[in-house]
Amino acid sequence: MPRRARERIPVIRQVPAGGPASDDPGTPRTWTVWSTDPGRHRALLAGRVAATVTGLEHGCAGPGRARTVVALWLAGRAGPLLEAPGPDDWRRGHSEEASPAWQLRVPMGGDGRELRLPGQLGVRYGAAEVGYARRLLERPDAVRRVRAGWDVLTAPETTVEQALPLLGLRSEFPADEDVPCP
Repeated sequence: MPRRARERIPVIRQVPAGGPASDDPGTPRTWTVWSTDPGRHRALLAGRVAATVTGLEHGCAGPGRARTVVALWLAGRAGPLLEAPGPDDWRRGHSEEASPAWQLRVPMGGDGRELRLPGQLGVRYGAAEVGYARRLLERPDAVRRVRAGWDVLTAPETTVEQALPLLGLRSEFPADEDVPCP
């Protein structure tokens, strides 16, 4: 990412597992207790930092946006890229019947405690954005392309379709029209 974007890397706050959320919802947080699934823990933290650096806000900012693909690509460079929650999972929200895809579950010890978080980025997105991020991770020229197009790629109005030529990708994943937004 360009130098000006690196200046947006947020301070990461530590909070006790199950403790209160940060006063600033845009501040990524991690926990004072490391998960018993370190790969998933790292993936979630990387996703929150990537979302903040690319300007994604909590909630409905992600579907069809180029910066969602860029945030997922950044997260995937730092650790595992997790699958997107399905449309039905977004509809159920935080309810008890929500599947593990909506609430990414991070085990916090042998006693059954776990953290439940909405997606890897903390915003709504679908399989198409994850698919394009995976394709971008395969490209040897991805760093150069993202750096060169950073301002356009992270602009809130830039769609995935508009970003594909800048990223050297072709249209191959259908947009997730069913990712509901309140």
